[in-house]
Amino acid sequence: MDVENYHNILVNNHKNPALPIHKLLFLLDIGFDTSEPEIRTAINEIMKHKDENGIYQSLIKIPKHFGGIGEDEFDWCLCDSPLLLLALLKSGVSYEEYIKPGVDYLANLPQVQGYPCTVSKEFGKFRGPGRKDDCCPYATLLMLRLFAEVTEYKDTDLANKNIDAILSLRQK
Repeated sequence: MDVENYHNILVNNHKNPALPIHKLLFLLDIGFDTSEPEIRTAINEIMKHKDENGIYQSLIKIPKHFGGIGEDEFDWCLCDSPLLLLALLKSGVSYEEYIKPGVDYLANLPQVQGYPCTVSKEFGKFRGPGRKDDCCPYATLLMLRLFAEVTEYKDTDLANKNIDAILSLRQK
């Protein structure tokens, strides 16, 4: 299944299909679950790295010339943290105890029109491409994917506002 060594690939491109999170979500989407030892191991690995806000972290390396420390570290970016929460949710981890704090924190991040590129405070001024307050289409889509699975966010003004943000990008 290729997901049990969950942190063996450094996240340096969040849309890389070889990342274990994408493989894990695919397996969960087609019906595999934590009865598979490899999936159980991956979920346990994800749960080992969480910040004080309930956000699960990936092993990431931001080069110094992009504002990082140039070393492997566990942190989060909005272009992967919703997927980690989604994987935990789909694997049957207790929503109230382990997932809700992170979902609530991410849902309440500042937005103008959609979610901008947002990272954990440890990254300092680092952020992805585009202007600071621009909507990050990828992060916004991931948040919508997470909202679609969380009852309390599914049919809300917040979800609809972010759907409108994505649709408005197409019109520009």
